[in-house]
Amino acid sequence: MNSRSLVIVLVFMMAAALFSGCIMGGNDIVDSDGDGVQDEYDACPLIPGEPSNQGCPTSTPPPTTSAPTTTAAPTTTAAPTTAAPTTTSSPTYTTTATPTYIPTYTLPPTYFTFTAIPTMTLPPNFHNIFWYGHYKPQGLIISGITDLYIVSDGEGGMDVHVYTWQFLSGKHYMGYFSGYYDDGDLVGIIDYADREEAYTLTKQPDGTIDVTLNGKYDAGGVYAYTTTMEWNEAVSSLGPNYYIESYAAVWLNVDASTKISSLSLGVVDANTLRATLFTHCGGGFCEWNEATAPFFPESTTFVFTNAGGDTLTVILTMNESGAVSAQWNLAYFGGGVAAGTQSLFKFVFRPI
Repeated sequence: MNSRSLVIVLVFMMAAALFSGCIMGGNDIVDSDGDGVQDEYDACPLIPGEPSNQGCPTSTPPPTTSAPTTTAAPTTTAAPTTAAPTTTSSPTYTTTATPTYIPTYTLPPTYFTFTAIPTMTLPPNFHNIFWYGHYKPQGLIISGITDLYIVSDGEGGMDVHVYTWQFLSGKHYMGYFSGYYDDGDLVGIIDYADREEAYTLTKQPDGTIDVTLNGKYDAGGVYAYTTTMEWNEAVSSLGPNYYIESYAAVWLNVDASTKISSLSLGVVDANTLRATLFTHCGGGFCEWNEATAPFFPESTTFVFTNAGGDTLTVILTMNESGAVSAQWNLAYFGGGVAAGTQSLFKFVFRPI
């Protein structure tokens, strides 16, 4: 092929290439504002500008394109860790002699801590020993309480024995009451057949005792009495003769040469005894009528009568050993007297 033919071939091939680009929609260069900067690279594609200013006029700065914001990937929460369960150790068992199993436990130290209890000091009127004694009224009296004996009852308590003086009948033993504390006072009640008397004893700092008595009759009616007693002598106990219950029994003497064979005594009230008497007579026993008498610790006097009209007076005195001495005086209905003294011994206790 000669050079002429080669040129023709080249021209033909170039034309074919251009034609092929037009037919296949090749990439055309587009510059809409004609400033020599293709629209693809022109920041101001519709306004003529300088290539050095990205195709925009020098008076207009090229627009700033912000970098796209990248959203942080979401944080993934770690899966919860499941702790292994804590295993509690089994209690230790101590084996006793029998096949019984007792768990061993350790008590906390605070278990053995004790709170101290304050010590309360009671005043003297709360202590029995400050009450013991024989008390008498201040000055002379015409009637009323003449003696008080405050003594131990032998069981941690106190007994208060009361004597009175009556203008016409003289001195009387009224009985006793078992006292108990009420707000520092010593109080108690003596119960009689027809009335009752409530006593309140208040101990004063000087050792005297204020006594308040309030009486009430069973049939109706009340009375009151107050007095002040002062300490007379030390007494902390009294013999059995001061307790009317000591006499409640059957008293015997089987010696036929003595007058009284048996004496049955019972308690009516705090200061009254009831008696039934039998005497030795003709190889047998003679019964006397029942009698009552006011009880006196020093001596109690009964007066008995029989069907024949005879009168027998018996004075009873109890000694420290608990035996009763009976002094008797007999006055016959037809005239004549007899007297004697003998002992009686407790045989059977009787209910009060």
